[in-house]
Amino acid sequence: MVETLKHLTSNIKDWNKSIYNHIGSQLQVKEELECILHHEELLWKQKAHCDWLNIGDQNTKFFYSCIILRRKHNRISVLKYEEDN
Repeated sequence: MVETLKHLTSNIKDWNKSIYNHIGSQLQVKEELECILHHEELLWKQKAHCDWLNIGDQNTKFFYSCIILRRKHNRISVLKYEEDN
């Protein structure tokens, strides 16, 4: 029985290695992809900022809609008062 368990344990370890051995490399690839996506997002933000600097201050519908959105975002609509206990 001991020999059978040793053989089974050995087979399970081999199976585990063959199936889950690449998890570390898969996690590394996932981290690299997340890093690439983050850099791509930064690139698009910079491009949008450049577009805004080039055409944003002209009297266009785009310019005024951006101003309206910014006003809505920055508006204080509710103030909360917390009573001292």
